[in-house]
Amino acid sequence: MKLFKTNISFLFSLALFTSPAQQHSWPPEAPGLAPITLTMTLPGDRKLPSSERWNLIWADQLVPNWISDSQMVFAANHYIGTQKIFKAQASQFRTVNPNFLVVAYHLASGLNPAMNSDCPDPKDNTGTDFIGVIAPKGYISEYTEYFQPWLAAKNISESSPAFEAIFQHFDEMRKDKRVWHRDPYWLMNMDNGNWRDYLSETCLNWMKGNEDEGVFFDVAVETSASLYNPNTFNPAPGNFNWWENPHAPFGYPDSITTRQQFAGYMNSMYLPYFQEVYRSFHLGDTSYLVLPNVDQMITTVYDPTWLGGDANGETVDGAMIESFGHANGGDMYLTLERVVRHITGRGKILIAQSYPSSSSENARLIGMFMLVKNENSYVNILSSSGVEWYPEYEIDLGKQTPIPSDLNALRVQGSGSSSLWRREYERGAVLCNTSSASMMYTLSGDGWSILIPSGGGDVGTDGTMQAQSIEMIPVSSSVSVAASDCVILLRDVATGLGRPNALPAEKHTIFPQPALGYATVLVADGKRNHTVRLFSISGVELPIVFTEQSGKIYLDTRSYPPGTYTVLVRSDGTVFHARLIIAP
Repeated sequence: MKLFKTNISFLFSLALFTSPAQQHSWPPEAPGLAPITLTMTLPGDRKLPSSERWNLIWADQLVPNWISDSQMVFAANHYIGTQKIFKAQASQFRTVNPNFLVVAYHLASGLNPAMNSDCPDPKDNTGTDFIGVIAPKGYISEYTEYFQPWLAAKNISESSPAFEAIFQHFDEMRKDKRVWHRDPYWLMNMDNGNWRDYLSETCLNWMKGNEDEGVFFDVAVETSASLYNPNTFNPAPGNFNWWENPHAPFGYPDSITTRQQFAGYMNSMYLPYFQEVYRSFHLGDTSYLVLPNVDQMITTVYDPTWLGGDANGETVDGAMIESFGHANGGDMYLTLERVVRHITGRGKILIAQSYPSSSSENARLIGMFMLVKNENSYVNILSSSGVEWYPEYEIDLGKQTPIPSDLNALRVQGSGSSSLWRREYERGAVLCNTSSASMMYTLSGDGWSILIPSGGGDVGTDGTMQAQSIEMIPVSSSVSVAASDCVILLRDVATGLGRPNALPAEKHTIFPQPALGYATVLVADGKRNHTVRLFSISGVELPIVFTEQSGKIYLDTRSYPPGTYTVLVRSDGTVFHARLIIAP
């Protein structure tokens, strides 16, 4: 097999649209409609855009008052939506982008107290302050501004059993037996009709008042974690799990002695609870989105099967996977498998939000995202609290193939969680390895390149992006995918970011071929500020020692086995690459 197609096999680096005059927006052409949009009418007749080809971004809370006007315009032109803002703030984004989406925020099964001190210890916030909510009335205490007036309208006295039954208890229905989260907030009784009515009515009020398209229901996870009290990590006498035998969730008929049994309890509570929320959000001509935050879904014994609904109805329109891409190995597999089975493979909305610390992590999470996304899938890389942009967003492999309903259909090597997975695109593919060892994959045909994004970050107050690039590393017949990693492959064509400004190969020269211990790169006249990278034939980057003097770069090749390599030299913003053969 030919090593490179010489007419296209160059590696490129491109600073992306750093001038406001270039009017950069994303995606570069109008996308179609997301399939889920065709099944409902959202407020204002706003639509979810299709992510069949593009990586589209749904931001976390982005408040116009906290950013500059230029950053606000940038966000409106690059993101499809945000959450937790007021109607007037949403209008600022919609002045630029009328289809900008906004969702309200509510805890999935919690209620903040009137004052933090109302909840017992341990807790993270104390005193007479409260954790507020974004509602049409302002940033206010939900307990005093909405919950207590709702109780009064329903003639439910706060001294009555009907009131106490709204809260989740262990053992007995008494105030001192309530379950609480250490934020703090009260855990509410998902099986209680009054709580279900209050939640649905209040959220609908907020969405209509702030012109939101749905609700982001935060912390829709197991309530057995150490953040929920009582638990075994607390000091005596409260050092026991509120749900575990000899204790029990009040009113639950079965004994719970294991985490597996608690998982069954959680699914039995969330399923009818979210079915009722879903029904209330989809009554009438206008629908609202139900979007719980289910975290990474990596608890082995807790598979959130409630997300799939049952014969009695659906539960969600989609879900956020917070910290998406942070897990490795078997946990990485659980995230991918459960995302496909519960969300993307069922045509639901995916919001994959991650908090990476490096460009390599960015590329990995985008690889995971592109492996499992459907046409209603959105991503967000969040490294600060402001407006950000990353080259990973702009990777364009053409349209994706349809996502199967079962991740197993994407397996190309291995078995179970120790597998290599491949998703096809029109002009490339994504490989992800969920095993604990590197896996080599044989490519068919030639003209393949690995895409390596770098740079990006906070958008300036003037709306300009930081320098960023996507480099193409040509590979031959096979590619190595490291353990718990992903590789994004492009075949034969540019990425859609624009044609590369690459330095023609004849301007630099590398010799001798083959190299015997050392190789020399003769640098084009006037070029400076060199960086050098070396890649194996399978695309793995290797450490390289080099020196430069008088227009020449000297590469030390003594530590490498014989074979064919790729050398990349970046000089004053241009990039040169060439094949290097190292002799035995």
